[in-house]
Amino acid sequence: MYPLWEKYTGWTGYQYSGNNPVNLVDRDGRDVVVAFSGANFSGGQDNSTAGMIVNNMLKYAKENNISDFNAKSFPTQGYPTDFKTNEAMKFINDNLGIGEKLIIYGYSAGGVAAQNLAKELNEKDIKVDLLITVDAAFSLFSKAINREISENVGMNLNFFQPNLSWIFSYGAKNNAKSKNTFLKNIEVDSNHSDIDEDTQNQVENEIKATIK
Repeated sequence: MYPLWEKYTGWTGYQYSGNNPVNLVDRDGRDVVVAFSGANFSGGQDNSTAGMIVNNMLKYAKENNISDFNAKSFPTQGYPTDFKTNEAMKFINDNLGIGEKLIIYGYSAGGVAAQNLAKELNEKDIKVDLLITVDAAFSLFSKAINREISENVGMNLNFFQPNLSWIFSYGAKNNAKSKNTFLKNIEVDSNHSDIDEDTQNQVENEIKATIK
């Protein structure tokens, strides 16, 4: 039985996936968080900021009896041409349904992957409630990154710092394709290596506020 049926008594069985049954399966009826690590150094495991955010959010949901919640971190490939989002897309397709919120986080190369995933979701008419990008960058390719946020994003919080790292990575301001996207560029007094840790508490608070 759908675990959140009491929240959506006015919906029929045909509307379980927001009238998008081809793209959204929704096996368990839960909000979804997807988090991308930086470029394949940590492997997206628990020792990465993305992994720690996911673990902390799962713990928070359990402690606060938030049953409608799913979260998973993913490693980002080592080269811009390999920023594959297939596994994350499948995770979303399997877990997101009507009335549920989708939150995507990404740091460094993972920030690029997060923006790319949002664009792919836009092609499937799937809304991203909150997109959090932290110093989206990839070495010498940082200047060439397309920082336009797709129109399916409800809110983008973009934390960045403009200083070159030792591998020439740096963040910059994003711009919104649609006026309906609330975009906030937040310049942080940090460096590329530390900005994910420096913003982690704020990121987690934003996610908590969204899933309540």
